[in-house]
Amino acid sequence: MKADRLLICDLDFSGSNQFDAQESLYFNAGADSTEGILQTAFNIISSRKITNVFIIVHGISTTNSNGYNGMSMVAGYSLPQKVGGFGLALGQELIDVTNDFLFRKWAPCKLSNIVFLSCSAANSDPAKVGGWGDGKLMLQHIANATGANVYCADAMQYINRDWEGDMFRFPPHSTSRGIRVNRPYPGILKRTFASYMESLDSWAE
Repeated sequence: MKADRLLICDLDFSGSNQFDAQESLYFNAGADSTEGILQTAFNIISSRKITNVFIIVHGISTTNSNGYNGMSMVAGYSLPQKVGGFGLALGQELIDVTNDFLFRKWAPCKLSNIVFLSCSAANSDPAKVGGWGDGKLMLQHIANATGANVYCADAMQYINRDWEGDMFRFPPHSTSRGIRVNRPYPGILKRTFASYMESLDSWAE
């Protein structure tokens, strides 16, 4: 297990430690306080000298601007029927572009990387750029708040499979709104044995 890694995981996905983390924090999205989860994580990061955090949570999708109607891991769908980027189910309060500043709590930790395994979180409603529904803006805010590189994909994700869609890196102290990451992905993003072998094959070409 990698001693510098913390996995924060919704209980819906318990038993999935794809990111080879030494420390794990599981939570109940319907019952646990978002700020409480962030505080507990801060305590672990600080005491264990964690530099890389992996977060497995549902991404929020919506069909209109009046409210989200389900989490993106529930039933299959394809864009544009639903659009991601409306937030992260990290506890009762959810995280979206209106309260992503809560991640400032981690600023003193000097994290290197935060990786989100969340459906379509790096997507954006074209009609909502700059506001609620702009997932890229939310993730850029988290990068700026924490001082870490934030990674996330823009498509529906599956446990025990490689990344779907395009992967983006959101550098800290930036207004980039994400930089597309080209394969082979860096080691911090390796999810499965399949992706590991794909990386080896790419390097061999």
